[in-house]
Amino acid sequence: MNYNAAWLASLPEARRNEVLGALPRDVRGRLLWVWKFWAREDQLAPEGKWVSWLLLGGRGAGKTRTGAEWVRASIAGKTPLSRGRRARIAMVGDSDVAKAPLGARTMFRILEESHTLALAATSDTAIQIPDRAIVFGVTVRVQTAITGATSYNCGIVGDLSKYGGTLGIAGGSSNLGVTGPTAFYANTPVRFSAVGGNFTGGVIRVAIHYLILTASS
Repeated sequence: MNYNAAWLASLPEARRNEVLGALPRDVRGRLLWVWKFWAREDQLAPEGKWVSWLLLGGRGAGKTRTGAEWVRASIAGKTPLSRGRRARIAMVGDSDVAKAPLGARTMFRILEESHTLALAATSDTAIQIPDRAIVFGVTVRVQTAITGATSYNCGIVGDLSKYGGTLGIAGGSSNLGVTGPTAFYANTPVRFSAVGGNFTGGVIRVAIHYLILTASS
């Protein structure tokens, strides 16, 4: 039996109050933040190894919350500052800017990653600027304060501050690295480089904003 919120709600009021009353006060408080307690069975990720998990439901079914809780559980450890099973999460979104009758398309896309800095002088993202992409900018926000460096640069190999130089290391610091439209002809990661030392910690949320073109079908 799953002793979750649905089970608790199914009990008669007197029995429900008895169960809650038997729990220590701090445990009752923690239950507010335990997703497995509140989630429906279909909102919990499948067991074992899998590649795709389809969440199919109407408005209000809880798809967004389910995805957010899965991401949080993947990157969070047992304590707020400890690491979980994954260090990097990438999210991809796109939108058609234009589509021609014969199938040619211009699409605006965003690649996003929560990047845990390598313990080194430089750290490259897992996401990459795609071959043939036209980049408009790279934006960053420091999710967890950066340590070991006095500031950092955001760029690519060969131009380390292309999208921002001597950026702030405090949690919450952000930068909008806007450039003129720049075409790339090879898959290219974003590179973070430490200023005044090597990285010893920190997490940066980074997003690549770009156009992609497709030929007629």
